[in-house]
Amino acid sequence: MCLAQLAQCDVFVGLVGHYYGSSPPSDEKSFTEHEYDAAFNLDRLMFLAPQDFPVAASLRESEDKWQRQQAFRDRISTEYVVDKFTSPEELATQVVTALTNWDRAQPKISVSMDPGQYIIVVQSPNACEAHKAGVDGGTDGTLRPNRGERHILWAMFISIDNPIPIILDFRNGSLPKEVIFSRCCGASYKPRLGESWVTAGINEPRFEEIVGGEIALVLEPSRTNYFLDSSKPKDSFVCLGKGQYTIWMEGSGQLKLSNGVTGTVHEGRPLTFDLDQTFAVHVSVIGEVERVQLENGDYATSYIETAASPVPRIADGVASAECGGEIYEKFMAIQVAKRRPVA
Repeated sequence: MCLAQLAQCDVFVGLVGHYYGSSPPSDEKSFTEHEYDAAFNLDRLMFLAPQDFPVAASLRESEDKWQRQQAFRDRISTEYVVDKFTSPEELATQVVTALTNWDRAQPKISVSMDPGQYIIVVQSPNACEAHKAGVDGGTDGTLRPNRGERHILWAMFISIDNPIPIILDFRNGSLPKEVIFSRCCGASYKPRLGESWVTAGINEPRFEEIVGGEIALVLEPSRTNYFLDSSKPKDSFVCLGKGQYTIWMEGSGQLKLSNGVTGTVHEGRPLTFDLDQTFAVHVSVIGEVERVQLENGDYATSYIETAASPVPRIADGVASAECGGEIYEKFMAIQVAKRRPVA
């Protein structure tokens, strides 16, 4: 199995036909199904061969394996929106389209670097994560926020061949001079803990204070708020397709969900849920509720105000020219100062 390589991935692409395939010793689950399960914390783009896909009779597996594969295919279909293909050419087009759309929806930082192997380190409020990545000629190195995180404190690209890393430090509330920020729409944020929402303009970066008083850059994926009149919430039916959603609110009241999903939402306690088909989810507003966001995705992001129709927010993006020694020296000076004992 490629579980070690899977741990370094940002997205999982699954091509599933009618063969269950081989399994580890003393294990009935196939290698493919193990890999699918191991990718639970990744975005999974799944492509299924249709039921009438031509298969050579000589390649037919045992009845037991065929039944296992049908159960696996049914499971995928209930857990994810899937595409089906009828030819290699159609599959190739679908995969490229899906990956392109996925990439456009993700927040990312692109850094111009020499070809080679790098270790990329990202410090978020809750974790510091590192993974390996290769950069080919003519491409940029790319990093994303840690899974489920909206903030980046700093990021580091360490070349296997060069001991001087490339550093991007956002803790002073501004972008390094080599960095260009892009987002083709406005977006809301809270500059300081406990403050009200304010709006950043097109291509304006957002910096927020996090717990502990540090400042971090906000990098968020593309999201849509499907709850209408979100700043004047009232009992509503919200039509949602198959997929994963998160609902959160602000105020002293609560929300109760029914019809397709059940649960209660309070301020600071969002609810994430999955739908295996289209539902008109009912949201009951109880007590004082100031704003509501019902968005696609598995964690809550910044507020998107709506009126008579759903409103999308485009993903944040950062591009950087190569930046080395000067930024590295400043970064290390900050690190030393943070660790210097108080006299």
